[in-house]
Amino acid sequence: MILLHSSFRVIAALLGTSVFVVAPAAGDTASVDPRIAAYQPGAPLHGALAAAGTTEMGPMVERWAALLRQAQPGISVRVDAKGPPAAPIGLTDGTVQIGFIGRTFKEPELAAFLARHGHPPRQFRVAAGAYSDREKTSTMAIFVPRANPLPRLSLAQVDAIFSAARRRGGAGAITLWGELGLTGPWAARPIHAYTGQQGQGRLNFVREKALLDGDWSPAIRQLAHDEEVVAAVAADPGGISVASLAAGTDALRCVPLAADDRGPAYTPTLENVASELYPLSRVLYIDINAAPGRPLEPLTREFLRVALSREGQEAAQREGFLPLTAKVVEEESRKLE
Repeated sequence: MILLHSSFRVIAALLGTSVFVVAPAAGDTASVDPRIAAYQPGAPLHGALAAAGTTEMGPMVERWAALLRQAQPGISVRVDAKGPPAAPIGLTDGTVQIGFIGRTFKEPELAAFLARHGHPPRQFRVAAGAYSDREKTSTMAIFVPRANPLPRLSLAQVDAIFSAARRRGGAGAITLWGELGLTGPWAARPIHAYTGQQGQGRLNFVREKALLDGDWSPAIRQLAHDEEVVAAVAADPGGISVASLAAGTDALRCVPLAADDRGPAYTPTLENVASELYPLSRVLYIDINAAPGRPLEPLTREFLRVALSREGQEAAQREGFLPLTAKVVEEESRKLE
């Protein structure tokens, strides 16, 4: 189990089976699981590695490169952090061996890679999204005012509230709180949905994950920044928003989310985010060009061993991201063989 610092604030009230959680304090983080093995350098290696990818991950990848150079002085590593497309482009044209990115490849990117190499990239989870820093690849949340008694939402319901396309099968848009099971004075109260400016990376993630790439509803009230979004929801009894978890305030709470209507709903606790049980967890990846059934190129494999080591996860933590659980590290390490 991932170790949690005591500063993480959980609301002690229960409603049904759901625990309501407010956003973490700025210093909240998770300790690196002591069961993750320390890095043990392999045989001495010589050569050069090139890595490219998203700006937000750049400092973390630089830390991993420094750890590798210290243990393997014969390896040089060049890190180019200039945006998410740099990872698929560099891997496709062969100018880099390591692509680091906070999302999976988009369909055109994957198609280009397949056309060039004849197989998909091999992908490794290397950290979980930021938990209390909204400037990084951050965990996302659905916020309502604290007085709203909504116990949970499924992704299909999120889709029906925020999407115009309803690709998760909703018969119609959900516009009243009564359609979500609330009764009494809530039943006829209209739902007012808020987001930040659509097109931002974190909202694109929600659009892909929850709305299945469907268009946003034209009824959504767009505001410039997450701070404005959460302030508007806090002042609006009918408000609901998608925003970075770190933007939450004590006037709001996160709604527990379920992947489907019948499954369990999860709150965005540190452990649920790191283990991807929470449906809007963010995951950070390294992609490489490795054909199925073929051994990994030795320098690339050594870099990934560093990233998935205890020291590598400590570096991820220092850069504001969540370290992986020991279980996830074990799963990803098996892909190195």
